[in-house]
Amino acid sequence: MPTRYLKPGIRDSELIDGLSPMAEVMFYRLLVTVDDFGRFDARPAMIKSQCFPIKEKFTQKHCEEALRELCEAGLLMVYFVDLKPFLQILKWDNVPRSKESKFPAYLDGCMQMYADVCNPRTLLPVTVTVTKTETVNRATEVASPEGVSTRVWQDFKKHRKAKRAEITQSAIDGIKREADKAGWSMEDALSECCARGWVGFKADWVAGASPAKQSSGILPGAI
Repeated sequence: MPTRYLKPGIRDSELIDGLSPMAEVMFYRLLVTVDDFGRFDARPAMIKSQCFPIKEKFTQKHCEEALRELCEAGLLMVYFVDLKPFLQILKWDNVPRSKESKFPAYLDGCMQMYADVCNPRTLLPVTVTVTKTETVNRATEVASPEGVSTRVWQDFKKHRKAKRAEITQSAIDGIKREADKAGWSMEDALSECCARGWVGFKADWVAGASPAKQSSGILPGAI
């Protein structure tokens, strides 16, 4: 496992200072546990075994509580791929030595746990190594889908921006397919995404639910 260094500025970070001692310690231990892409298995049992192998007083329950706090602080996110939870450290700019991550990346359509996080504030990166500069071409802005009101579309755009998820035509087409499968309108599907903190939409997530039924805020499959 590569050596990683924290920048001195982390000492006076308001974001770090706002964490509980338990969550702060786990965050530091996660930084030296995640792979080169900032990802790791988000099951509390795995976090306990890898981050706290000899600290018996730190239980799986403590790991779960600290994980939720770190998500709510915007330091990391937890998402499901094939019903398995994974975590991604946010603001991660460590230059990978590996060509591929050991864990699947977050993609449009992945369901997030603890999705009611606040807008993440900037945290100084773990490393500052830069090997090259990449130019990113911004995609042409996607037009509002047919039948979606201006208010809902603006809310959805703000929501995606807060999640740092670009709105692409492929993403909108995917949501449309799933909305049709569920028998929901695009207006209702996008509103539900905003209400639940979802970046994408899956018919399975709302199986048996009515568009008019308000979200309880409890995500399917949450720990």
